[in-house]
Amino acid sequence: MKNILVPLILISISVMIKKPVYIGISISALFVYINSILNKYHYTDLNKNIISSILSAKRIIIILSLVGMLTSSWMMYGTIPYMIHLGLTALKKYNFILLSFLIMSSISYILGTAVGSISTIGVVIITIGKSIGLNTSILAGAIVSGAFLGDRSSPISSALNLNIEMTNSNTYKLITKMNTTLLPAFITSCILYFVLGKYNNVNNYTNLNDILVQLSKNFNINIFCLIPVILLFILISNKNKYN
Repeated sequence: MKNILVPLILISISVMIKKPVYIGISISALFVYINSILNKYHYTDLNKNIISSILSAKRIIIILSLVGMLTSSWMMYGTIPYMIHLGLTALKKYNFILLSFLIMSSISYILGTAVGSISTIGVVIITIGKSIGLNTSILAGAIVSGAFLGDRSSPISSALNLNIEMTNSNTYKLITKMNTTLLPAFITSCILYFVLGKYNNVNNYTNLNDILVQLSKNFNINIFCLIPVILLFILISNKNKYN
């Protein structure tokens, strides 16, 4: 019990005093290590377990590194600007809040990162929403929930792959099982944001049009920008055949 409670307290303290979380985690790990030795666990066994745990997470470290490279390269190639352009064009025609939720879900699923999605198109959408007078609290909820919902089921999500690595599960079987709880949440969210969007609709899209023009000027936006996305899902599908 002590090995669980003390680390939680240490991590909570690091958050409350506004220090990086890794400091609390490092001190917690040191506490658990010392406490285990005091409880007569041999240090060689502890060291072996630490090394095996680190090695089990090597796939996650690789995925996190590659996702960072993927986001940067897709931005330079025009893939992300093209997806933003498609999403913002759709926002002009339909329910803004519902479309924001769906766009964030889709982009987060493709990129495999909720934080990366929020920091790119999420920032753009909230800025537009604020400028046209939408309720930013509702819009922020749609953006964040869409991003984390998409990230939860993405085959390249680091959280999903950490779960797979730790439980030694099959990627696609796990995603299928997760979707049994994902789909009801997705449908309920769609209904909720549709209703909220109906009562928070606007007609002034001047700022949105300006952003679309700037995207077209600064990036070579065309259908070929989706080639990396198509290639990614072809490779993921082929991997499924050999699992």
